[in-house]
Amino acid sequence: MLKKKNSTTTIQTAGEADGLSVKAYKGDGAVLLAFDLDEQLTEGLAGFAVKRAPPSGRPDFLLNRLNFKNMVTADTTPANRVFTPTNIAPFQTFRWTDFPPLDKAGKYHYEVSAMYFKNKVGLKKGPTASVSVQVGPFLDGHSEIGFTRGYLSSQAYADRFKNAPFRPEGKKTNEDNPKFRERKLFIS
Repeated sequence: MLKKKNSTTTIQTAGEADGLSVKAYKGDGAVLLAFDLDEQLTEGLAGFAVKRAPPSGRPDFLLNRLNFKNMVTADTTPANRVFTPTNIAPFQTFRWTDFPPLDKAGKYHYEVSAMYFKNKVGLKKGPTASVSVQVGPFLDGHSEIGFTRGYLSSQAYADRFKNAPFRPEGKKTNEDNPKFRERKLFIS
């Protein structure tokens, strides 16, 4: 929690239920969700389903790019990728960063459920915990906090820009740049 005179800005919220705990860390238009599960509850764990409720609108499960039916291979493209709700294809990680729509700032509610394999066929819902967090640009006095991510190496870049080249055409070295050669002499 960041504190300053006469105000407090919460950057972390937490929820807990039946051995599952969830923390939400507010970022600049993003939320990092962290999950923890008591060790005795990990047998048969398939992952976590995450339902997001926007400030106004209906709640929906976040979508997973991976699922139990469709393989992702080198031939998989954004056009033939299958997105599956996390109650059917849970996130198989103990953290997830959510990037809600930029034009929908406000209080978001997240409901996280541990999902378990059921008799090798299907899934069953386990413990569920909830958190609410204010999402939007993070500003507190003179402070701004944001998450960074390697956008050019992310799936979001591939989806939005179809992995278009981002470097200028032509030679990709500075060897023929006089300033580079000059600096190289001092480094040697």
